[in-house]
Amino acid sequence: MALTEKTPLINSTVHKLGIRPVILARLVTLFGALIEGWDGAVWGLTLAPISAEFGLRISDIGVFAAVPHLLGPLGMISAGTCMDSCGRKRALTASYTCCALGLCIVARATTFHWLLAGRVIMAIGFSAGTTAASVYLAELSPCSQRGSIVASEEILLSMGKAASTICWYALQNSEHGGWRAFMGLAALSPGVAILGLMLLPVPESPRYLLMAGRMDEALTVFMSIEQYNQKDAADAFQLWQREEADRMNSSASSSCGKFCEVIQDRGFWLSAGTWFFKECSGQLVITNLMIYILSARGMGDQMATLWFTAAAMARTLALLLPVFYCIDKMGRRVSLMVSALLCSVCMAAAGFTTHMKHSPVLLALSFLGFMCSFSLGYGPVAWCSSELLPNAHRGKGFALSRVPSVLVSSFIVLLSPRLVYSNPATLYFSLSAINLVAMFFFSIIPETRNMTLEQVQKTIG
Repeated sequence: MALTEKTPLINSTVHKLGIRPVILARLVTLFGALIEGWDGAVWGLTLAPISAEFGLRISDIGVFAAVPHLLGPLGMISAGTCMDSCGRKRALTASYTCCALGLCIVARATTFHWLLAGRVIMAIGFSAGTTAASVYLAELSPCSQRGSIVASEEILLSMGKAASTICWYALQNSEHGGWRAFMGLAALSPGVAILGLMLLPVPESPRYLLMAGRMDEALTVFMSIEQYNQKDAADAFQLWQREEADRMNSSASSSCGKFCEVIQDRGFWLSAGTWFFKECSGQLVITNLMIYILSARGMGDQMATLWFTAAAMARTLALLLPVFYCIDKMGRRVSLMVSALLCSVCMAAAGFTTHMKHSPVLLALSFLGFMCSFSLGYGPVAWCSSELLPNAHRGKGFALSRVPSVLVSSFIVLLSPRLVYSNPATLYFSLSAINLVAMFFFSIIPETRNMTLEQVQKTIG
């Protein structure tokens, strides 16, 4: 069926739908990123009073710290499967429900086992939510603004963590405060997002509507996103027809066959590589160990904490430039390459400063420069990697592409303290070399700026 036969339907219904539902969908999803940042910070903030009340041992604390890394892949894969089989909205709703349920269980926990159960559910909900939100935002954003909209998730995650910290500071010493009240308050925010998805006229992703066989609705939502661009709609419609024919003729009906289809796609490996190099860039080492490293080099604990706070603030502020300008004006590939090169320079500087035993202030400046460089590309652009994947398995593909990086980050978290203690200069030089390799890897990623998701697939092939 030609697009011209669908045009009367589009023109007669798109004004009823308007652009507002699409904007609502983006706002609800970005609000979800804000609350995911909030919920992601609550455990670290309340660890001390929880440990005191339950008498947690060091081994117990280690288990709680490892839960997000160990169960993150489960949440991502669950979200990917749910997105492709039940829809993006339902996957988001399920993830927010897990976050709220986990927080409520922790708030009411009376034993270690209930505390652990709540922590597990929170971790699954958080990883599932970030995965589903990235895909949903990418599929509901116009090509000219998709980079900035999707990358805004990184800013809102940081804002959520900051808001959570401020709230905890206000509640921890109040008469009716305490960590249980803080957990209960945190559970309200996912509930608001769930109500928004259920009650507001939030549209489903047009790419999922296509897979569900609801072509009329898919075209209507797509046209409202792309602002009546008939050429883009015609190109998308032709690709959708080919995808539908390929699905009908595909022999990969089993789960194993679908998995093989996902990992054979070039976009999957480009997305997986982007996430892998992000985790191996060195940001986990600095985020987790910066205060310890500076203190070990002779800097006072208070001054080391001050430098860490400055680096965290600089990282958040540095996100503004790429999110609101570079990603959609300069492109994803350039942003990633510049970020990787600058991160390599900063890590080399940290290695040289450590090897020559210079002032710890120079090392702190190297770390601060790294955090800013990380935000120029690695931080926000990785969330855009879902646009490299085809419509038919974007949900599962994006989720699976993040799994290797999560597993690698687990090893980095476990091994980095020992490496920092034994030979920190070698560690920094190694991370500098990894970032240089990443720069060359990013040079082969096709530029997707100002392209619809369907045009991206034509480019990747």
